Amino acid sequence: RSSDLAPMPNGSLCERQDRFKCPFHGKIIPRDELGIPINPEDRAREEKNKLDKQAEEQDWRDPELMREIEAATGEDLGSSLCPGKGKKRGKKKKYPNLTDLKHNANTSRTRLEKKVFNKGSMQRIISAMNKMDEKRHEKFANQ
Repeated sequence: RSSDLAPMPNGSLCERQDRFKCPFHGKIIPRDELGIPINPEDRAREEKNKLDKQAEEQDWRDPELMREIEAATGEDLGSSLCPGKGKKRGKKKKYPNLTDLKHNANTSRTRLEKKVFNKGSMQRIISAMNKMDEKRHEKFANQ
């Protein structure tokens, strides 16, 4: 069954040992050591599928189309990330699956903390509580 391994996008071969159909690559077919199908029909079908996927991906990832939609809607669709004319990509992370402990997570708690513990809001709360204390002290000062 080692001759049935399909090539992965990173260049390695898929190590799954499914009998009939792999959930990632589809039907299990005989392949050579490089992962290329042995039967010519399978090879032609795989090439056709690859070309269809590329054409389908190109349709909605067209940078000009994305820029037009961004201009119309005002939303950022990531047209700047699309490989375009002479644009360089950002720096690749050294360990992409690790969590950066220095980066604060954008959770509902952190967003609320920013608003509640804001310097201005704390000053407003302190002044309001001081006024309440003064009123209470004025009412019951002679006791």
